[in-house]
Amino acid sequence: MKNLILYIKCTVIILLLTGVISCNKFIKEELVSTLTEDYYKTDAGLEDLVKSAYAPLQWKFTGEQSYAMSNFGTDEFREGDQFNNVRYNDYDANLNANDLFVDGLWANNYAGIRRCNQGIELISVYDNPASTTLGTQAKKDLRIAELKGLRAFYYFHLLQQLGGVPLVLTVPKEAQYEFPRASEADVYAQIITDLRAASAVPSLPWRYTTADRGRITKAMVNHYLAKVYLTRGSAVTEQRGQKATDMDSAIYYANDVILNSGHVLEADFGNLFNAAYPDGTIAPLGQVGAAPLSSKAKIEANNASNEIIFAAQFSSNLLLVGSGANNQTHLFYPSQYDAGVTGMVRDFLTAGLSEGYAQQIIPSIFLTRSMIPGFLKPSRPFITAMLPYLHKAHLLHCIGQRQMHRLQGWLIYPRLCWVIPPAYTL
Repeated sequence: MKNLILYIKCTVIILLLTGVISCNKFIKEELVSTLTEDYYKTDAGLEDLVKSAYAPLQWKFTGEQSYAMSNFGTDEFREGDQFNNVRYNDYDANLNANDLFVDGLWANNYAGIRRCNQGIELISVYDNPASTTLGTQAKKDLRIAELKGLRAFYYFHLLQQLGGVPLVLTVPKEAQYEFPRASEADVYAQIITDLRAASAVPSLPWRYTTADRGRITKAMVNHYLAKVYLTRGSAVTEQRGQKATDMDSAIYYANDVILNSGHVLEADFGNLFNAAYPDGTIAPLGQVGAAPLSSKAKIEANNASNEIIFAAQFSSNLLLVGSGANNQTHLFYPSQYDAGVTGMVRDFLTAGLSEGYAQQIIPSIFLTRSMIPGFLKPSRPFITAMLPYLHKAHLLHCIGQRQMHRLQGWLIYPRLCWVIPPAYTL
């Protein structure tokens, strides 16, 4: 018995010693593959930093925040019969500081601003004449102009949703716990300062037609200068720091883009979306075209249209999509049509998508009534029959998409995107 007890004690001691030795070996393991801030002191690191500043552009288009924060609560759109995110339409108590869309807007845009700030600071002091991307002052100025244009873009979207927000223009050198809110006037002034600084850079091109398509350009910067001046100058009683010259500035920069950028509207509006058609040709009005059949190459050709000044870039490689989702806005704007209405069949979006997507957002009565007189004659049978239903999304107004399709025999007219069911004629 004594020998057995001694054997057990020895075994326990050996196991304990083995465990201590194993732990010591595990603790000594070294990590050798983790990048540090020093990566941003290299050519490749700075280029990656600039590219990463574009990634937050995708967030708006990857979910229902796309319409809830941009279309709801305006005169033109209202909720469909799904009542998704209706808080943004009704401004009720559910729209508060805990809202996930607001949190996403804040976190996403300030993440972009942080990357812009870091890029501006690091590129400004970078000195490597042998660099192929940042070896000259002109090349450095180009990348800084891109980052200032992006920073202005992110602040403008924060400003439109939240009013005055904290202005963070440098990378904190130590922990910072308080961020005072700047006035709307100060935020507008900073946005204009950044955009004008970017616009003044000689090396910033009007547009890109190669692999750099999607980067900030002079056309994008001047377009947003016109929009910012117009937005600030349109205030009546709200104090945005508006000036008497704001409207003149809006006209100047808008006209500059129209005359000098090289961007032009497509001769046929449908060319922006003809990738959906097998032969790239949209059937004439009154005829049902072939079933949609597209390809990545066709879609990329549409995205390369000279009509597009600036657009968030997406990839078929989901590993390159920061939010984990690609552009989903096309799912939220299809028209709804009700069962029991003569000439209408509930057969839309039957190819795998839920019907709910067809009813998230609909045009308002104000929009339909204000647009009909200038486009379709009220005496025509279509208007007489359909006017009571138009506000329930038998009308498709493609904000952001500006889409022209022929689906299930429906005719969707260009520019205004009126949707006319096949049972009715003009």
